[in-house]
Amino acid sequence: MPFLYSPLPLPPTAEYHGLETGLKVAQTLLSSADSFSELFVRGDSELLVKQINGVYRCKAENLIPTYLNCRSIIKELKSSGIKVKVEHVKRKFNSRADELANKAMDAEETSPN
Repeated sequence: MPFLYSPLPLPPTAEYHGLETGLKVAQTLLSSADSFSELFVRGDSELLVKQINGVYRCKAENLIPTYLNCRSIIKELKSSGIKVKVEHVKRKFNSRADELANKAMDAEETSPN
């Protein structure tokens, strides 16, 4: 599955695309032998987590299609019997994810086009 990349993504855009990519992977696994019953999504964007959980509305026009797609995939997973939980984790407790993201961005900057 291809990963989405933009050289200068706005943080909410990158976070939403990351969530969407992960949910699509989970969606693909539904039809494979690698079945699962729970999906825990943890993110350090409190805004994104509250939007996905329906606490806040997504008002950014450029994010609405991705937001709606994420909500749709979550609904599909839940209707398939998967328990889906999206929760916020403070950035200081998410250092490994930041490290990996920075490593990926650094590798992309140094790779020839």
